[in-house]
Amino acid sequence: MGWRMHSHRLVMGVALLAGLVMVVGYQLLSGVPSSFLLVGERLQEAGYAVVYTRTSDEVSRPSDNSADLAARVETAIEAEADYDLSVHLNASVYGDGARGFEIYADPDDTEMWAMASAVEEQLAELDFSEDRGVKDAWDSQLYVICRNPIPSLLVEMGFISDSQDIDYILSHSRLLADAIAQGVIDSLEAK
Repeated sequence: MGWRMHSHRLVMGVALLAGLVMVVGYQLLSGVPSSFLLVGERLQEAGYAVVYTRTSDEVSRPSDNSADLAARVETAIEAEADYDLSVHLNASVYGDGARGFEIYADPDDTEMWAMASAVEEQLAELDFSEDRGVKDAWDSQLYVICRNPIPSLLVEMGFISDSQDIDYILSHSRLLADAIAQGVIDSLEAK
């Protein structure tokens, strides 16, 4: 299959824009940013326009969590993104052995729920950790989904507090990025 430009824009840590731009957002951990950047790279290779909310540990947004989340959403709006994809790492401070990946979406947005399910399916095929499923973003009141006018999705790739998850994430960043991007691509191409 040859390369082609898609009409969607994605914002990562940012979002997807009109014509299709995706904004891809992410949280950073030393040594992990490549996983997040690789998702955007893979989407660009597939012909999607990608805008990043950030590409390094350096940020110019507010340090206040609420203001930071609002700034991420504003980035997607300003980019006129078609979709907003946030990629994060989870953590548990309870010592409860929490591990695995999960994807959040608005269940009332059938397109984004389908995209979340496609990403989940791709990650599950890697069989690297617990599949915690697709979850209702409204149950957690996730700002980047619930207060975002752009169709959005949040992927928690695994737990930095779980040694197995973080070891896999650090040593298989390309596989994880490819799986997330492929789920997004599969969903968009099925439309």
